[in-house]
Amino acid sequence: MILRSTKTHQIPDGRGAGAASEQDRLQDRTRGGWIHRFANPGRFQRLVRPIVPWVAGTALVVTVIGLVWGFFFSPPDWQQGIASRIMYVHVPAAWLALNGYALLAICSLFSIVWRHPLADIAAKEISPVGAGFTLLCLISDSLWGRPEWGSTGCGLHASPRC
Repeated sequence: MILRSTKTHQIPDGRGAGAASEQDRLQDRTRGGWIHRFANPGRFQRLVRPIVPWVAGTALVVTVIGLVWGFFFSPPDWQQGIASRIMYVHVPAAWLALNGYALLAICSLFSIVWRHPLADIAAKEISPVGAGFTLLCLISDSLWGRPEWGSTGCGLHASPRC
C-alpha cells in the first residue's frame, strides 16, 4: 500500500513544490528543455509557415541546376558511356527512399511509445515520399540496366552477368 500525502511541501520562500524557480528554468534551457516547446504542432506550424516557401523555392532551383549540370555538362563514363548519367538520379533516389523509410520507422516508434502528435503526422507524410522515391529508383534502375546488361533487372530471365 502506498500512502500519499495531500499536503504540499513548502520551499523556504513560501512557494509550493510545483513552482519552478528561475534557476530551474535556466537549467532546463541549457539541458535541451528549450526544444520541447516546438513539440506543440500549432507553435511549430506558426514558426515554419513563413520559411517554407523560401526553402521550397531554393530546393527547386538547386535541384534543377543539379539535374541540368549532371545530364548535359558531365562527361560520359569511359566504360558505361552516356548510360552512366542515370546514376545522378538513381543513387540519390535510392538514398532518399531508404532514409525515408528509416525516418518513417523512427516517427512510428515515437508515435507508438510517446504518442507524440507530430510524429504521427510526420509518419503519414513521409510514407508517400518514400514510395515515390522507391518508384523513381526502380524506374531509373530499369533504364540503366537495359544498356548495361541487356535486361531490365536481375529476375528469372536475367542475363548471367547479374
